[in-house]
Amino acid sequence: NMNQPILPEFADPANQLVGFGPSGIVGIAGPFLASQAFSNFSHNGVYPDPGTLLQFPLGYVKRKFPNAYAEETSLEVENEIAKGLFVSVGYQFVHGLKLPIYNSINGVPNGTTPTGVQSFAPADPNFGFTLEATPTAYSIYHAGTLSVRKPFAHHYSILANYTYSKSIDISTDIQLTDTPMDYLHPNLDRGLGENDMRHHFVLTLLGESPGTWNPMLRNFKVSMLNTLQSPRYYTVFAGFDVNGDGFPFSDRVGNIGRNTYRGDPSYATDMRVQRVFKLGERIKAEASAEVFNLFNRPNVNGIDTVYGAPDFLGPIPRQYRDGVSSPANPTFGTPNFVAPARQVQLALRLNF
Repeated sequence: NMNQPILPEFADPANQLVGFGPSGIVGIAGPFLASQAFSNFSHNGVYPDPGTLLQFPLGYVKRKFPNAYAEETSLEVENEIAKGLFVSVGYQFVHGLKLPIYNSINGVPNGTTPTGVQSFAPADPNFGFTLEATPTAYSIYHAGTLSVRKPFAHHYSILANYTYSKSIDISTDIQLTDTPMDYLHPNLDRGLGENDMRHHFVLTLLGESPGTWNPMLRNFKVSMLNTLQSPRYYTVFAGFDVNGDGFPFSDRVGNIGRNTYRGDPSYATDMRVQRVFKLGERIKAEASAEVFNLFNRPNVNGIDTVYGAPDFLGPIPRQYRDGVSSPANPTFGTPNFVAPARQVQLALRLNF
């Protein structure tokens, strides 16, 4: 059992908690040796002696863990404003409750950092960072939608959809970087979710050439998918343990909030051209050409947001390509994941 005098469940941990069994996590016994070994590995590439490595659990989970659930409300109105042309307007609200979240709990309050963030001292120095999974997270989602739809008729169809939405939570996923920085005040991490997309627009077009056209132009089918979405938001991480709780993964720089760094918008156009050739009474050939990301736009889906310092060493970075870098990390603000470039795919299919 860990010595944790603040959390009431540790007064009777045998009845209140379940300890995680041995996991795939491997480390060195003792937080100080682990810190030295990690620093030596990250700076010099020297891996610890396997004989000193121990397998250890991440922490605890509440024994009485309720099921997560969601409250949902939606309303949609559709009207045919012209023959074969439909317009719909909708609203959706989803409230997720009792969601699981990690809390880094091996710490007791120990003043504040120079930036005003709660500082901690180890609650039990015999443990490194220790996590407790609790059903205390939540999420809030609001979305308004506008759709225009023309079913396929007269050789073409149109479907356009626009969504204006906002996603709020204190932890979007069960991962180490989504752990609240201060487990005593997890609501300080309330902010935009990692899946927040304020504006999202999709336009789909489908058309075919009429059989009355010139024989060279008949039997063509053309489809296009256009997707535009506003940027997601990212958290600016310090990259190490700032508040002294031994947990480095979620610590932010200064007193900046979670998910306050605006990313890059995404635009993509995919197109497909298809034609059917008759090779006989029973044999048909179907040739198609597909182009993904037609305009070859570099859509940045991941950014290095590790600042490398406990406080900002200059202007506060606000968004991707704002020109604000970090003297402590030269790669801060640069892409670390980009969606695929233009791709062309050709296909030939025989039907008999």
